[in-house]
Amino acid sequence: MENKLRQILADAIDVAPENLTDKSSPDNTPEWDSFAHLNMVAALEQEFRISLTLDEVIEMQNLPKIKEVVSRKL
Repeated sequence: MENKLRQILADAIDVAPENLTDKSSPDNTPEWDSFAHLNMVAALEQEFRISLTLDEVIEMQNLPKIKEVVSRKL
């Protein structure tokens, strides 16, 4: 699942998946703006057939947190 999450995030922020680390976040990844974050959320909801709350969307600020939030929904 981690590779799939990394690919979804990479597609949303338009960077190569290998350029993302567990420490990548909106604070240190210029491409990861609010619009890209919403694109990522939409892709995650579609791919995993889940619905995310606003609190969960805000919580997802790096790959480990994204994995944690999505795992709770599955």
